[in-house]
Amino acid sequence: NRFQIRRLTRQDITDMRDGREFSKPVLRAAEVFRYIPTPIHLQKAVRSMNVYQRYGAPSYLLGEARTRGHWAYYPLAWLIKTPIAVQILFVAGLLVAARQRATVGLVLLFPAALYMLAATQSELLLGVRLVLPAFPFVVLLGGFAIRQALETRRGQVAVVVLLGWLAGASAFIYPHGISYFNEWVKGPSEGWKYMVDSNVDWGQNLPELAEYIRQNRIEKVKLYYFGFDKLHRYGLEKKVEMQ
Repeated sequence: NRFQIRRLTRQDITDMRDGREFSKPVLRAAEVFRYIPTPIHLQKAVRSMNVYQRYGAPSYLLGEARTRGHWAYYPLAWLIKTPIAVQILFVAGLLVAARQRATVGLVLLFPAALYMLAATQSELLLGVRLVLPAFPFVVLLGGFAIRQALETRRGQVAVVVLLGWLAGASAFIYPHGISYFNEWVKGPSEGWKYMVDSNVDWGQNLPELAEYIRQNRIEKVKLYYFGFDKLHRYGLEKKVEMQ
């Protein structure tokens, strides 16, 4: 049942409007999905995203601390956190689908666009992870470009280069994938100047910290920790003073 799809009903639109979950641009866009079936889980994700429309949360964008949302946050997150090779394939696939008038390809764009549009209205700016439901559609659209490119020798070379670039970027950042930023912003060493929070860190390096403390025989360390891992799992509860 994870792959069930359905169209929005008129009652769905009415409920969305009456519940004041969505802005008017999102409601207008949602009318399209009365005719285009979309995954049920994507519909739920869009609605959960906009529950936070009523709330604010501390965030950081382009060197400025914020307490409210900003429409450019998630489009910018997609631009600088998605590998450029994937972006190139997405744009090329969209062009191929449009030129071939491939209805299936163009339909794939709508769920991703709706989710991103909903995200621009959100007050919760907590990292690119909140718009990951839009990414599968981006990847599928890239498949249109790959399929056509494989028909020519030059296209095959281009696909190999792009996939090699993607593989290289993945290998370079491993095992710190959360901290990945692409070459538009000079990679992870500069990405923190644009976005922080779970775009950079989610407490994933607590095991490495424990190993460093053991190797260097450190008796006590002060730690400002962002994450959900537990100190006792790594024997740190007596050596770390939480700030």
